[in-house]
Amino acid sequence: MYIKGEQWWPTKAFEKQLDSHRTHFEEAAEDNPLIEDILNSFGSDYSEEKKQHKEAKFMTAKEIMSACGNTKPSQADSRKVNIWLARVNRDQHGRPDVKEVSRQKKWLMPPLLYNSGYNRPY
Repeated sequence: MYIKGEQWWPTKAFEKQLDSHRTHFEEAAEDNPLIEDILNSFGSDYSEEKKQHKEAKFMTAKEIMSACGNTKPSQADSRKVNIWLARVNRDQHGRPDVKEVSRQKKWLMPPLLYNSGYNRPY
């Protein structure tokens, strides 16, 4: 297809459709109590400046949820958190700020705003 010179990348109209769909999906994700806990504990600022802080560290989704007070996160919870972090936690080049260690995704997280220390029923 691309050898013939046809357009293989998304058109502007298609990108607008994706953006509207993505916005709808993001609004639904914000209603998730897991995401709400992460936002309350880590904040919503995933800038490079915030992640350069000496207390910033790489954490798995399970470690992130534990830091937010969820002591027994399920695999489904981890999957939801990983999907959400892939959208919001980006490096300076716009790629997900993640590394794989022993087949686990570890996200570079800013320091905790505070330690929530409570268990939320999920």
